[in-house]
Amino acid sequence: MRANLGRAFGESWNNYLPNIGVCIAAWIVGFVIIIVTLGILTGPIMGGFVRMGQRMKRGERVDFNDLFFGFSRFGDFFLYGIFTLILLLIVGGINLVLSLIPLLGQLASLVIVMLFGAVISLGLVHMVEKSASVSEGFGMGFRLLGSSPLDVLVGGGLLALVGLVLPIITLLWAITGFFYL
Repeated sequence: MRANLGRAFGESWNNYLPNIGVCIAAWIVGFVIIIVTLGILTGPIMGGFVRMGQRMKRGERVDFNDLFFGFSRFGDFFLYGIFTLILLLIVGGINLVLSLIPLLGQLASLVIVMLFGAVISLGLVHMVEKSASVSEGFGMGFRLLGSSPLDVLVGGGLLALVGLVLPIITLLWAITGFFYL
């Protein structure tokens, strides 16, 4: 499964611009909800962001209420958020040990974080796009990792790094995920 990341990002950007106001408002509200609930509602809110991306991919106008899409399948998205947290804790433990190895350990930690960030993100996209279960979502993420690890590392990693620098790009990440799959 090969992806054209440049094409995916360009199409994402073109679909994002007409919805920028709603996206910024949704990102601010979603972020506040996640903070106020101490991260408990991360899964459903992220499901809403992905839903917004899905609608943008189809060329539809995004509605602010799309942010709350994840609550329509609360159990699935809540579990995805919990499993993601557990996976991140495991990866964090591995990275803690690796960080004790000068330079190579930090480099390996960065690669692991980028790979698993991409797996988690693409799995969430699969859950929204295909109405997949939690296990199917994670399964798709790991299958993509197994079929084209370099694409997942480069594409997912770059999107994750850009998302850290520019939080609004979170929605671009969601749309790009749809074009990437």
